[in-house]
Amino acid sequence: MGTERSAAERAAENYYDNVDADRFHEAIWGEDEVHIGLYGRNPAAIDIADACHRATVAMADRLLSLDATGRILDLGAGYGGAARYLAQRFGCKVLCVNISEVQNERNRRRNRGMSLHDSIDVLHGSSLDIPAEEASVDVVWAQDVFVYASGREHLVAEIDRVLKPGGQVLFTDPMQADMLAPETLAPLCERFKFEAMASPLWYRREFARKGFEQLEWCELTPELLQHYTAVRSALRQRYERLSQRISTAFMDRMLVNLDNWVSAAHAGYLRWGIFHFRKPLRAS
Repeated sequence: MGTERSAAERAAENYYDNVDADRFHEAIWGEDEVHIGLYGRNPAAIDIADACHRATVAMADRLLSLDATGRILDLGAGYGGAARYLAQRFGCKVLCVNISEVQNERNRRRNRGMSLHDSIDVLHGSSLDIPAEEASVDVVWAQDVFVYASGREHLVAEIDRVLKPGGQVLFTDPMQADMLAPETLAPLCERFKFEAMASPLWYRREFARKGFEQLEWCELTPELLQHYTAVRSALRQRYERLSQRISTAFMDRMLVNLDNWVSAAHAGYLRWGIFHFRKPLRAS
């Protein structure tokens, strides 16, 4: 506990607390889920908000033996859409930990409006310094937030600390391809001050070191390309209308950033998918 925040986390907090960013995400993603979506075989028929919810459902379908007695930790919970879905679907308690207090306040308002405030707790905090007791949660859930962490070995240790024996880790994350030279993605990493991206191989290795069993790696990299292409297209189409509420400087920077994501995905430098691990029932 008490770990100093990384430059990437500080940059992420400043970004997500920014009024332009908040208005941008609400306009493009909606007011529930801000992460990468699943578009399937007919992407033109799926809007961004629906695609994001499809990703949440696909992840939730993989949870094992979870009922109303369970407790889920949603790291980087954003506006809390996934937490509300999980609380309603499983009848369980959810703890949201998120670095943006602007998003946290919106999350709390939505929870009260849906009478879910007794089922969902929302705390300001970091995935590198999780405000939860040892062995206190059944599931650690995260959607595209581990990319902000530096010192990811400590992130894995924190997940191990808060999970009960036999608990599950279920997450998605933008990753670099295995064995890719980190400098290849320097333009992308610079935007949010990422030190580097993890790779699927890195996550498999680090969770294995803690004794975790890999239950699944469902690679869905084409969805990452489709998602950032869809976000870029939506911003271009709505640029003039959004300029009445969002600064053009912000949107211009965002378009450059989205171009970087799309170019890196096209080049085969990125990976994305659903990881599912389980903690051993007892220490090895």
